[in-house]
Amino acid sequence: MVIIAKEIERMVELETKAWDTKDVEILLQLFHPDMVWPWPATNRSHDPMEWKKYYSDKASSLIVKGIDTLTKTLQ
Repeated sequence: MVIIAKEIERMVELETKAWDTKDVEILLQLFHPDMVWPWPATNRSHDPMEWKKYYSDKASSLIVKGIDTLTKTLQ
C-alpha cells in the first residue's frame, strides 16, 4: 500500500510541476496512451453525445492547444 501511495504522490507532484511550469509535455506523460478524450466541437457544445472522441495519440495536439490556451487565459 505504501508503494501505491508514493506513486500517487509522485504523479500529483508531477502534475503540479506541469501546471506551475506550464509544460504540457510533462502533463501528457500522466495520461494513459490508450485513453479516449471526448472533445466538444465548440465552447457551446453542451451535449457530450455530440462531442468527437479522440484516442490519446490523435488528441495530443488538441490537448497541447487547449492547455496552452488555458494557461494564457489564466496569466
